Amino acid sequence: MPEGQELILQIRNSNGLSDLQSARLGLQGVFEKEYSRSDLSEARSVHFALLIPYSDKPFSVDHDGSDRFFALVLREGEGVTIELNAKVNSGSQRFSIIQPDDLERSFTSSNSASEGNPSALSFTAAVAGTYYIRLGGAVGRAELAIYNAFFNPDNTDSSREYNNDFYTAKYLVSGKFLQNAETRFIALLLR
Repeated sequence: MPEGQELILQIRNSNGLSDLQSARLGLQGVFEKEYSRSDLSEARSVHFALLIPYSDKPFSVDHDGSDRFFALVLREGEGVTIELNAKVNSGSQRFSIIQPDDLERSFTSSNSASEGNPSALSFTAAVAGTYYIRLGGAVGRAELAIYNAFFNPDNTDSSREYNNDFYTAKYLVSGKFLQNAETRFIALLLR
């Protein structure tokens, strides 16, 4: 890039505008990262997988129905919950996990999500390395999120909003708890 030029990354959000265009119009972007179909065109195998942009909040994918791959680097013993929300007119989207030492097959069964019925999978990395998420299924928008487990080093409750399963439980603290319609998990540390 020539000196003095500014690189502007334009990511399209759900209203069809780039974040730059949305900002100029005073609109709020929905996701911090959204992958378009052209972004995904090369991610057809683990060898060309896109790196997961961040954790503990969803990112959006304009899925064309073909298998696409995402890379997730984990340390041994690190836990994550992967959640898929499918935004499709019909059918379902699915994901599976491929471990570092066996790039030929998934070590999880396929988890399916349809409109209004998200799917989540929690696991702990048996070995350190790059794990791959294979996304497939129906054409439409896929919202993927990688949530850190409560037991991961340097992970605190204040850094996470999602706590919908054991891996993402929040620590129990003293005080009053209001019951609501959503199921939440808490972790109790016994000494």
